[in-house]
Amino acid sequence: MLIDSGASHNFISVELVCQLGLQVESTPSYNVRLCDGHKKRASGCCQKVKVKLGNYMIKETFFLFELEGLDVILRVAWLATLGVKVNWKTLIMNFCIDGQKVQISGDHKLTRTLVTPKALKKEKEIEAVSFNGKPYRYPHLLKTEIEKQVEEM
Repeated sequence: MLIDSGASHNFISVELVCQLGLQVESTPSYNVRLCDGHKKRASGCCQKVKVKLGNYMIKETFFLFELEGLDVILRVAWLATLGVKVNWKTLIMNFCIDGQKVQISGDHKLTRTLVTPKALKKEKEIEAVSFNGKPYRYPHLLKTEIEKQVEEM
């Protein structure tokens, strides 16, 4: 599950819907804008899907989408109504609902780390690999640009 602060709706993978045998309601097709700016069309939703967060169970509407590597994307908007406290360093969310404390822990293995310029290897440090194949042929204008960029490196 991904709790996404930028998601406008909740999404569930089509594969998971099939595995769980959830009832799908038809909807007009909709566009889903991906983080890279591309849009994909999808349709259908599942009402009152139960999702367990820590000790707490929520019921939400989820729109179907082909998710790769994820089962569910949960928009973060509903968390704002709960007075959620987030510790981004430890990846822990805490909130109370109906007097019950709920804690959700993230997986540190799934986080991205910041790469500094010092951590990047320079081209000179990269081991040369020999390649025995036909050379590519480029138009003269493109060849000139490639040579210019290589020289700048």
